[in-house]
Amino acid sequence: MKEIQIEKIKEILLKYFGQEWAIDNITVKPLLPEGEGVCSNILDVSATLSKLSGSKEIKVLRAVSKCPISKGLFATINSQMYRREVSFYTKIIPSLKEFGHRHCNLEIENFFPKFYGCSDEPDKANADFVLMIEDLGTKGYGSLDKCEGYDYDQIKHVLKNVALLHGTSLAMKVKEPGTFSACIKTFCEMELVPDEFVDELWKFLPDFKQNEENIAKLLLQILEEHRMPQQYIRKMSDYFQKEKFSLAGLKLHTAPGSEPFNTLIHNDLWINNIMHIMKDGNISEMKLIDFQMYRYNHPAKDLMHLLFTSVKYDVLKQHLDDLIDFYYDNLMSALLEMNCDISRFEKRQFLKDITVSIGAIFGHIIYMVVFVIFGKRSNSETIEERLKDIPDEAKQKFCFLVEQVFERGWYKGIREIERILGDKAYYVCNKSD
Repeated sequence: MKEIQIEKIKEILLKYFGQEWAIDNITVKPLLPEGEGVCSNILDVSATLSKLSGSKEIKVLRAVSKCPISKGLFATINSQMYRREVSFYTKIIPSLKEFGHRHCNLEIENFFPKFYGCSDEPDKANADFVLMIEDLGTKGYGSLDKCEGYDYDQIKHVLKNVALLHGTSLAMKVKEPGTFSACIKTFCEMELVPDEFVDELWKFLPDFKQNEENIAKLLLQILEEHRMPQQYIRKMSDYFQKEKFSLAGLKLHTAPGSEPFNTLIHNDLWINNIMHIMKDGNISEMKLIDFQMYRYNHPAKDLMHLLFTSVKYDVLKQHLDDLIDFYYDNLMSALLEMNCDISRFEKRQFLKDITVSIGAIFGHIIYMVVFVIFGKRSNSETIEERLKDIPDEAKQKFCFLVEQVFERGWYKGIREIERILGDKAYYVCNKSD
């Protein structure tokens, strides 16, 4: 790390704790190996502060600092990403906190890490920019194994809290629409992925088209291997000719939601973006992290993305309907607790909206399950060799997702997203032609 970054970390700490404190010592070192952070360099900060007044009072602090990667592909969107994340901590969380305290004595801030501050204006973020949050690991929080996934009781705990968060922002939209628009929705609508980013992407991935063709062949082979109905395989083949899996996440930012359910959503909700305190195998506390992708959109996108990426296959297969019902019931309970009329928020409409939500996240879920969560580096060259590198759990979850898409009529949502977005839905395909 650079000396200027260390100086900025010191400035953030003194601004947060006050000028009556002095930094006695500070240690800053990389938290992740170089190159492992996609968009940021992550630093581990240890500091000891003491009172200047001569008091023996001291503070021992552990924090995490994030600094933008200023070279390469993601340099083109770092400014937007950091601007959005800072806005979440400094604008959105305080607004939700104030609303929650007034309407149901809810301490909404407990669902997020403590924010210490940032060094500069986020819209001018460069390689020297620093954003600091508390180190949750020192408070007993940790990540669960992404390949293992949540069991039934664990996912119910997570869903109850996610429904409460969604419900709080939705209640603010209902009861105080002006405040919601100014303090939540405005920041949700900040641009994240400009056209220039997609233009730049193709310079970094000259063999992108061949890679996508190999992915499609691999996925179709998995479906054949699991004896999926041929009509499903034919439709998936048509879908794979259009979808660009490595960029499927871009559709998360362009696909619209629908009223009256639209609210603040995380938009990248999966097990790695949730930190947990565990007791006897159960989740006792949780916090959400990584707030660059949040949008004003349908909460079913968070729900279905979380379920299909982060729940054990056996639990998902046996309890999918139960978990959807459980989430919806808790969302309604949250609205009722804040004295909202829930007659507009019909379950029938919510279940119908899942179809379009699946259409927006389908490709991204496939890519996450097969190539991110269970993915591993492979030197295998043939489709047959690469198939052996993919765990059975990943294949089962992928096939179960495809099966549900057709059996539940969710495939209509994929076609609906194409119709709604038109060329924008497959903008990246047009770029490769």
